[in-house]
Amino acid sequence: MASLATVAAVATIGSAVIGTGAQIYGGMQQQKASEIAARQERLAGKNELAASQREAEDRRREGRLIMSAQMAEAAASGAGAGEDAPTIMKILTDTGERVEYGAQATMYQGYSRRDDYFRSADAREASGSASFFGSVLSGLGSGIGGIGRGVAMLA
Repeated sequence: MASLATVAAVATIGSAVIGTGAQIYGGMQQQKASEIAARQERLAGKNELAASQREAEDRRREGRLIMSAQMAEAAASGAGAGEDAPTIMKILTDTGERVEYGAQATMYQGYSRRDDYFRSADAREASGSASFFGSVLSGLGSGIGGIGRGVAMLA
C-alpha cells in the first residue's frame, strides 16, 4: 500500500505533466488563431487592391467618355477635332493626363492599403509564433518545477 506522501508526490508530478501539456496546447491554439486572422487580413488586402483596380478602370472609362464628349463638342462647334486643332488636342491631352493621374493615385492607394494589411498579417503571425514558443518554455518550466517538487516529496 502506498503512503500518503507517495500518492501526493505522484499527484504533484501528474499535475505538472498535465499543466505542461495544457500550456503548450493553449499556445498552439493561439498560434492557429493568429494564422487564421493573418489569412483573413491578407485576403482583405487583396480585396482592397482589387477594388482599387476596378475603381481605377472606372476612372479611365469615365475619362474616355469625357474626352469623347469634348471631341464631339469641338467637332460640332466647327473648330475641328483632329490633330489640326492644337487647342482641342491640348484640352484632350490635359484631360487624359488628369484621368490617368487619378487612376494611378487610386491604384497607389490600393497597393498601400494591401501592404498595410499584409504587414499587419505578418506581425500577427509573428505574435502567434512567439506565443506558442513562450507557452512551450513556460509549460516546460512549470512542468520541470512540478516534477522537481514531486520528486523532493518522495525523497
